[in-house]
Amino acid sequence: MIFFDLDDTLLDTKKINRAVFAQIHKDLEVSMPFEDFMALFRTHLRTGMIKHFDFSYNESIGINPMDYLMTQGPYEPQHMEAFKEELWPKMKGLGLTCSKEDFYQAIMDRREDFCHFIPGIQELLEKAAGLDDLGIITNGISQIQHLKIDLLGLRDICKEVFVSGDFGYGKPDPRFFHHVLDQAKLDPQDCIMIGDNIQNDVLAPLAMDFKGAIYFNPQATRYGVTWARNPQELWEKISSFYE
Repeated sequence: MIFFDLDDTLLDTKKINRAVFAQIHKDLEVSMPFEDFMALFRTHLRTGMIKHFDFSYNESIGINPMDYLMTQGPYEPQHMEAFKEELWPKMKGLGLTCSKEDFYQAIMDRREDFCHFIPGIQELLEKAAGLDDLGIITNGISQIQHLKIDLLGLRDICKEVFVSGDFGYGKPDPRFFHHVLDQAKLDPQDCIMIGDNIQNDVLAPLAMDFKGAIYFNPQATRYGVTWARNPQELWEKISSFYE
């Protein structure tokens, strides 16, 4: 089975995140220059996450702080309430003139913006599906990651989907990979992992004796691993495992 990471591997997450911040900036008519607004917003989100949630848990499963604000229904209610209550006055201090309710609604309105593949990836998935079964192993909050998967239509092409938030631990924790292999009834030597994070998506699978792992990232790594900088190179690397 060929397993893919989700964010920054299939999803163009950095581009999407920037677009989300830009739309919020526009919708709320923020007077502060966008770059300054985004930088400070990101800082307040990250520090609030560290303060109000269990950071060792979050760090291990790779939660994006904005994902907290996009969840619907109860999610660690006491922690969430404290997180939001502290965030609002900090954001208001950036010059927001809207109400607290409108601020949080503007974020919630962007929940379905996470539906854009990295250019060339959709075509690559179609070709890869001709070689082997496909799967997803991703870190993040269950509700948000499953939403992204549904928005992209990945459930129709991927036989197995594993989200760290469903289990309470994630990549690179070996327990998560053991769970994946047990649930999918797979031998690690029948698996390839592809992702943008050298530790989570390459070194951890190799430590679990996966047949192979591909570092898919424009940025070089100092580790001697299989590396692809773009979808064309990635297809060549994937194909090489099936020659």
